[in-house]
Amino acid sequence: MHFRKMIATIALAVAVSVGAPITAIAAQPSEPTLLIGDSIMIGTSKEIAQRLHVVGLYAIVGIGEMRTLQIITTLAATKKLQPIIIIDLGNNGTVDEITLRKMLAILRTCRHVVIVNANVPRVWRDDANTVIARIVPQYPNAIIADWRTASNGKPFFGHDKVHPNTAGTRAYAQLIATSIESHL
Repeated sequence: MHFRKMIATIALAVAVSVGAPITAIAAQPSEPTLLIGDSIMIGTSKEIAQRLHVVGLYAIVGIGEMRTLQIITTLAATKKLQPIIIIDLGNNGTVDEITLRKMLAILRTCRHVVIVNANVPRVWRDDANTVIARIVPQYPNAIIADWRTASNGKPFFGHDKVHPNTAGTRAYAQLIATSIESHL
């Protein structure tokens, strides 16, 4: 399904369920971008698409690192990778060094790979972020969008303390856009 149509469908479903107005997506010109992740990526994708030229969303609620690796492998095998790849990791479990290295090796031909670290109240968060912080800088095309630092102690989360609220969604998207700009 085309990304804009997918997001429009998601926006419509959310708007209908909460009685909110439906707003148009106005993607800013940039290189084609893929979003890969979990429910946080799903919830922030519309805001990200207002800043970047998002052409695909591959996100599954509760996704972990192994399924993320499978998605990346499939995208590479089918030649669907794009110049910019944004991946959120660590929200739903640990991040293994070997798995992260496999992801980044597959994505070595992409111009920019942004790994968004986690800020979830879970026991694995710090370990996952430590692995991300140690491994990602070893890949010249990869950068960390440090959501943990950017959101820590700020009123950016809903009642579950995991999913960004409206202000958090804006901050999350801006963090990603700023990370890419700083990596140019």
